Amino acid sequence: MCLKIRIHGFGLARFVEYCFAMPSGMIGEWLYSLHMRLIWLKSSLSLIQRYKVTKISKGHDIKLHLGCGAVILPKWINVDEYKSKGVDFSWDITKKLPLLSNCCKFIYSHHVIEHIEKELIQEVFRECYRVLLSNGIFRIAVPDLKAVVENYTLGKGGHGTPAETLNWIFLQKGHKFIYDYDELQRQLATAGFRNVKKSGCNESDFEVLRVDKEDGVQNYTLYLEAQK
Repeated sequence: MCLKIRIHGFGLARFVEYCFAMPSGMIGEWLYSLHMRLIWLKSSLSLIQRYKVTKISKGHDIKLHLGCGAVILPKWINVDEYKSKGVDFSWDITKKLPLLSNCCKFIYSHHVIEHIEKELIQEVFRECYRVLLSNGIFRIAVPDLKAVVENYTLGKGGHGTPAETLNWIFLQKGHKFIYDYDELQRQLATAGFRNVKKSGCNESDFEVLRVDKEDGVQNYTLYLEAQK
């Protein structure tokens, strides 16, 4: 008798996603391999990128740079939605990351989170939590809602007049949601992170995380570090 497994609905894809959360082992590794092939079938990864992802996913203590854009960090795995020079592989980070669980020691994201729809942010944070090692650190830099509003009420600009600066922060380059500390801390805690604390530009207990780009918006930026 032939066993038919549906690909859609609650078929094979859902089954693999469910099993992928199981403890690692021979079955878990085999399911991960199957999961990766399903992702690749639905993605535009080239053969070279597929090789890179496979090699990366087998590593440990990975330093993952999400949404790198043109800022390529040496000795980091640089990931961006768009292919460009220095990007290790292109990926939509609102999708399940093509990495094994517990393989990253650090994750860094600089002015990326605000470009993600708030309804999707938990999926992104839970994936970051999944791929981090125990006690791993997630460092985030986003526009600071509190600082932006305070500067506006004090009549301070930065990018033109106070009104122009306020609109620049909220509307530039497809920003979807601007966070203050309380809201970002709440979202991270909901995803499972602990010890969420404020930081400053290039201020971290970990030298490897002192990689913030000084791009003239530091005064409007909220820096946070969270631990798995």
